[in-house]
Amino acid sequence: MNGKTLTSLAALMENSLADLQADCIALAIPSPFPGCVFVLARGQSFPDAPELVPVSTTGNSLCQKVLQSGEDVQAHFGSTAARCGLMAAEELSSYCGTPVFAPDGSGTLASLSAMTRMSRIWSRGDRDRLHGLAAEIARHGIPIWAGTAAQKLGDARR
Repeated sequence: MNGKTLTSLAALMENSLADLQADCIALAIPSPFPGCVFVLARGQSFPDAPELVPVSTTGNSLCQKVLQSGEDVQAHFGSTAARCGLMAAEELSSYCGTPVFAPDGSGTLASLSAMTRMSRIWSRGDRDRLHGLAAEIARHGIPIWAGTAAQKLGDARR
């Protein structure tokens, strides 16, 4: 991921934080390394650079569910062991994730999610804003290896 792409993706995400009233927006991109995703998170207390995050093999990764299903996922937590990227369930109350589709419609390139520490219901408007941001990110560009990693992920599901 080059610096210009990273900076522009981060800016797109930061500009959406207030609109979504989210504590964090995370972009999870399948990596070429088995069992890991690259996570670019924007919000209070999150690193500037993307981090390589291990993906659970127990199926409790919400970002992984979005990547594998190609569908929206919403969750509200009590004492579950679910995770999304850099936030564990202890830090997370509400999650809303959507896939980032390839501009040509050939598959899911990444998972984009908004999270809050306080419980909330994600409105249709929130989901529409998240879908719009996902489309904008897809047009902006995701690293070239993401398509290959996403394809391998899809092959593993069959």
